[in-house]
Amino acid sequence: MYRDFVGSLLSSYRRALGSALPVRPPAARHWVDPSRLTWLGLLEDGAGFQLAFSLGRLRVPPVGVGLHTLGVFRLVDAVFPGVDAAGLSASLGSLVPPEVGAARAFLSRAVARLALAEVALELAKDPRALPLPTAEGFEVAVPAKAEALEVAALTPRVPEAGAERVAAGLALLEPSLARRLECLFAAPEAVLLAAVSEAPGGQACYEARS
Repeated sequence: MYRDFVGSLLSSYRRALGSALPVRPPAARHWVDPSRLTWLGLLEDGAGFQLAFSLGRLRVPPVGVGLHTLGVFRLVDAVFPGVDAAGLSASLGSLVPPEVGAARAFLSRAVARLALAEVALELAKDPRALPLPTAEGFEVAVPAKAEALEVAALTPRVPEAGAERVAAGLALLEPSLARRLECLFAAPEAVLLAAVSEAPGGQACYEARS
């Protein structure tokens, strides 16, 4: 089930990027050079998934902002036709069912961020498959939040006060996903993307990732 969810999320982002890029003339005129993708950001906000991207520098740069984008867009059909946001939400809900109880919000966000990291790594693996050529230094990121795109999302950690609730909730998830999350929570890397890309926890965690 988890692998299906990651596949659907990856397909949704590919569909969204295919719809957004290359940017249309009204948006292209805002960029110094709209021909190359320099940065891609994948986010979640608790209510769904989001997309942001940069084509380098805007002609009129926003004050006090180093990373230039035209905003953060919800991954929904109204913005990117064909994206099934309700289906993604339902899939995530089935992975972390209501029976999980008090730890459901924490585990749902952890699963969403784990999936985002895996999708980001997949998109970064072959930039040639993206709908726009990429610039030197191209990056796919999982930012902490829409208001802090240049801040990387951190590896989720189990709060000490909720450790028993989280352990009980993990026992209700599909075993491979539960093991994957346990590895993630214990990863030494502080940054989410680094934690996921390093297959933390040794061979047992690596096997759970397959």
